[in-house]
Amino acid sequence: MVDKGKKNLLFVSGDKSASTNSEKESGFRDAVKRYGITGRIIGDSFSYECGMKAGKEFVEGAYSDVDGVFCSNDYIAMGFYDFLKHNTDIKVPDDLALIGYDGLVNNVNYPITTYRQPLKTMIRETVRVMVNSIDRPTNKTMHLSYLGEIIEKASV
Repeated sequence: MVDKGKKNLLFVSGDKSASTNSEKESGFRDAVKRYGITGRIIGDSFSYECGMKAGKEFVEGAYSDVDGVFCSNDYIAMGFYDFLKHNTDIKVPDDLALIGYDGLVNNVNYPITTYRQPLKTMIRETVRVMVNSIDRPTNKTMHLSYLGEIIEKASV
């Protein structure tokens, strides 16, 4: 979003206790700091309903300067988008950029840009690590990282 000139961002968070959410939130905070832009955080679950609630809060709250919204997953982004579409005159992307995460909206009829994770690779590697740990038990912690891809649609 920053490369599209967005300077006032909102992160719609998922479940605060989930490690995947805390990593996304941390990345959001780092980006806000690195680029010297404004960032705020709302939200509390990985659900369509959270997105609807966040959309309502966005419209009713003090967020008129926000020009970009990053949602912690695509369900949240779909709820946010639907709330705006059915309850406001706010147009995505004309008035507001919107990005989801997971790549799910790529399979449904939503014009939302998303970050798609390489799920098949992640699942295959998780199973491989689990099977290997059965054969050769260890106390070591393993951290695996995979690059996904941005699926750009009409929301940015």
